[in-house]
Order: sequence, then structure tokens, then C-alpha cells
Amino acid sequence: MPGAEFIEAQRERAPIVLGNYEKNLGLKSKADPTRDPGLATPAQQASVLLNRIVKAPEDWEAREQLAILYARQFRRYDMAKDQLETLLGMSNQPDRAVVRWLNLLADLQLDAPDGIAQARETLERIVKRFAGTPYADTAAARAARLGLETKAREIPKTIKLGVYEQNIGLKTD
Repeated sequence: MPGAEFIEAQRERAPIVLGNYEKNLGLKSKADPTRDPGLATPAQQASVLLNRIVKAPEDWEAREQLAILYARQFRRYDMAKDQLETLLGMSNQPDRAVVRWLNLLADLQLDAPDGIAQARETLERIVKRFAGTPYADTAAARAARLGLETKAREIPKTIKLGVYEQNIGLKTD
């Protein structure tokens, strides 16, 4: 049993001061290379990521971020694919990571000019590689919905209405 001194010490504890913390941490994307406010341009971000890859060639996160940066900022889908193919070519990769990278590649390819065909080929790679698994079923279902997925990404067209008389029901003749 604790003594009276211990109980008294527990009552008179000093308050714990918490420092500043990042709010909405769970809402931020891990694979968003543009999240560092210190790096102003995409070229600077790419340079930092390339330096990380030179130091640690098996840095998955850096390669993923670089692939996203190449595709979304520079519109270099071939370079983005090269980074993800490098990850896919490494030995002893877990199946879950391979499926995630192939799905990421399909996502990036949908932004490309001939995106639907390329994304469909990438999803077929999942179906062939993981035949009979839930990964293959999910990829096949996604391949069937690619048309709808690209429609959802399109910016809706704005229709301008004409100028009409404002007081239609209020006029008296």
C-alpha cells in the first residue's frame, strides 16, 4: 500500500505543459510532396527527394512522393512510372505494397492523355499477378469502372444562362 507521502505527492503534481502540435494531422496525405512550406517550387521539392533517394535508394516514401510530383507537377508520366517500376522491381516486396504501387500508378496514369488504356493495363497486371485473391477482384472491378472514375475527375462545364426580364409576374399593363 502506498504511504501518505506518495498520495500527497500525487495530488500536488506539477502541470504538464504541451508544446505546439500540428492540427488535423490525420487529414494530411502521407504521399503529398508539396506539404513542406519551406520548399517553394516543385523543382526544389524534386531536388530534395532525389537527394533522399541517392542516400537511401530503397526509400519507398521518397520514390512514391517523387512519382506523384513528376506526374502532377511536371506532367512527366514516364518518369513517374519509372520511379514506381523501380519500387516494383525491388526484391521481397510485400504483396500489399505492390498492389498499392500499381493502384497509384493507375491513378497517375488516369491524368495522362491516353490514361484510361494505360490504367486498364496496369490494373490487368494486378489481376494477372494476384489471380484468385481479393486484390485481383478489386482491380478487375476498378478496371470495369474506369470510365466512371474519369468522369468524376472532370471539371463540370459551366452553362451561362441568358439575361431575362426580372419582374415577369409583377408587371401591370
